[in-house]
Amino acid sequence: MMPKISNGSTFGGIVNYANDIKDKDTTILASRGVDLRSNYTIAKSFKIQAMMNQRVQNCVGHFALSFPPEDAHRCTDGFMRKLAMEYMKKMGITDTQFVIFRHHDHDHDHVHVVYNRVNDFGKTISDGCDVERAIAICQAMTRHYGLHWSDGKMKVNRDRLKGKAVVKYAIFDAAQKALPGSRTWKDFIDRMKEQGIQVKVAPREGGKGMGVVFTKGNVSMSGYQVDRRSLTFYMLNQQLWNINALLPKDQWLPDEPMIHEVKFDDMDSDVRLPKVSFGKEDEYVEDSSVNIYDDNNESAFFDTEAAAEFASNVAAAAVELAVGPAVVPTSGGGGGGSSSGWGDDDDDDEKKKRNRPKFHR
Repeated sequence: MMPKISNGSTFGGIVNYANDIKDKDTTILASRGVDLRSNYTIAKSFKIQAMMNQRVQNCVGHFALSFPPEDAHRCTDGFMRKLAMEYMKKMGITDTQFVIFRHHDHDHDHVHVVYNRVNDFGKTISDGCDVERAIAICQAMTRHYGLHWSDGKMKVNRDRLKGKAVVKYAIFDAAQKALPGSRTWKDFIDRMKEQGIQVKVAPREGGKGMGVVFTKGNVSMSGYQVDRRSLTFYMLNQQLWNINALLPKDQWLPDEPMIHEVKFDDMDSDVRLPKVSFGKEDEYVEDSSVNIYDDNNESAFFDTEAAAEFASNVAAAAVELAVGPAVVPTSGGGGGGSSSGWGDDDDDDEKKKRNRPKFHR
């Protein structure tokens, strides 16, 4: 199970992509607070709620969860829905609108989730450190549910690499050999040095957190450039101890927590990842406002409560535009203005209306 995260400023494009029934044979697995009658109404529902906090420029939240072919027999609609919603909860994506779309256009099963970064109360859902946090959570969930982690770089044919790609994969391969026998940062650095690779840990530019740089010959690459799933400072620091032994005293980091609060599973010493709690296999949803679409709910074409709320919000928005916007308390965190991109969704209205949502078969 692998995550891919992207945020944006307009809902129209991502909704058209995620709910592309013709080319991707999309089905909707679950939704919350969204009018599902068409792509047009889905995007409009998101946009209206986003108006509650116009300081958030990139109000569109989107991520995909992919499963390797080895797990195809496990990937029922219910199981994929459960994992998507569990992932959202652990990432702090709660109390907001979302739709879970399943695509059937590749040999690997995957879902796309579109959500509103402006929650039901007008507050901003943070996207800080999303990539590293997402990878850590997905690795823990993959291990818990007995799924497969994609081999990724392990399957790349090294003989066909050229240029800097040769160095990149040489660093990656060396790290895979060095990590299993390393308990501390010094162990890891010594083992990498034996393979001709220098490792440097230092504050990032601007002083925002720590970074790790690998150097082979005259080529240097950050851990993120080599492999963002395993070789960033954040990911390495969850497996290696005693980072302060490498740093000047004025750069020492607190022992616990480092970046996020981390609790290690003593029963699994080979991979130290955040400890997470999991529900029962059939416990798909705790929020009664979430709409589940399955074989027993074929008639649920759209959320009637969301449709009524949508109509009410349209009327309220029309009044607001006529008399001027009200002052809404916000939590900030988005930056920028709201004028960028919102109107762009309307340029393609007819295209959006053509894709009527298809639910679980």
